[in-house]
Formats: sequence, C-alpha cells, structure tokens
Amino acid sequence: MDAVVLRPYIPSQRILKALVLADTLDAAGIAAADAESMNGREWRMLAEAAQSRIPSERTRELVINFLRRRETVRLHLKSQ
Repeated sequence: MDAVVLRPYIPSQRILKALVLADTLDAAGIAAADAESMNGREWRMLAEAAQSRIPSERTRELVINFLRRRETVRLHLKSQ
C-alpha cells in the first residue's frame, strides 16, 4: 500500500505577488476603485515600490479583488 503524503498548501507566485501589491496599495490608502483606474505607468511605479515585476492583467485583477474584499470586511466590522 502506498503511503499517503500530506503536502502543505503552497500559494502560487501570482497570489503572493498580488498580496504584496495589495498590501502596498492598502498601506498607501489607495482604494480598489482607484486601483481599477490605474494606468500602466502607475502599475509600474507600484511594482517598483513593492520591489516586484510589473503585474500582468490577471495579477492586477487579483490585486483589485483583494482590495475590494478588504474594504468589504472593514465596512462590515465598522457597522458592528
């Protein structure tokens, strides 16, 4: 019988990069709506600030989703 090997969950590089970028935007007080309207130059500046490479469109979408989720949680916590 083969042994069962449990492997810990390892997030993808895309998710890790998106979290770092979302953390950087969040720390700067930039909301999801503002991040949504960022242009290529602004994403490049963000990547430099986060010491990362310029994010792809898919990674940008993740960043914005992470920011939206944080905003939703904050609103929920504030209303309690």
